[in-house]
Amino acid sequence: MGEHQTETPGGVTDAAWEDWATFRTRTDDPTASGIAAWFEDYVMQPHRDVGRSGHVCPYMAPAVRQNLARLSVYAADPGDAGRMRATLLRGIDLFQAIPCSPRTSLFRTVVVAFPAHADRDGVARLQVLQRSVRYRAAWHGLMVGLFEPDSSQPGVANRTFHSFRSPIPLIAIRTMVEGDAPFVLRNPLMIPLYLSRFGASGRRRLLRALKQRLKDRFGAAHGTPEAA
Repeated sequence: MGEHQTETPGGVTDAAWEDWATFRTRTDDPTASGIAAWFEDYVMQPHRDVGRSGHVCPYMAPAVRQNLARLSVYAADPGDAGRMRATLLRGIDLFQAIPCSPRTSLFRTVVVAFPAHADRDGVARLQVLQRSVRYRAAWHGLMVGLFEPDSSQPGVANRTFHSFRSPIPLIAIRTMVEGDAPFVLRNPLMIPLYLSRFGASGRRRLLRALKQRLKDRFGAAHGTPEAA
């Protein structure tokens, strides 16, 4: 499956979207094969430091098994912010169009790799890109995560585990879940959208995340290690 030069409300995007079976066998593209190997050997495997049972990412393996993952390598001008944004907006549209059942809809995943953005300036552009679509995605009940080689963003279960590190910068789109409270708390404008989906249980999650953040902050201020 693939779509080339697709017109979107944000402009033209050069992304070719592929399912996992096609993407992982792309022998003509070392970026695609490298990302596929990283997913198979790391993301879809357990890790002793992640702080919980299961895979590093609990969503990717089910997405692959049930053909709910769509992946792409962005190969257009790395300085064209409008085209990059159009690609992500197309990714959001594509996410919503992935065939699934109500039971499996949680595992839909869209990934866009940006191999030309591995330096500091490139990652900074991706951060701006992520922020530019974050709230639109949240309106649709989606989360947009940025992964890059030097990410210092802490994990949820183990804050010393840097779960957002990847060998190649990429942006992933997935369904918002109740456990996203720590990420939502870092972006307060998302809180009303989160609460509209998860109600009272979401409020409890946010309060726990806030208590943990305060504990980490005051612990650090007094020279104690961060909570795992």
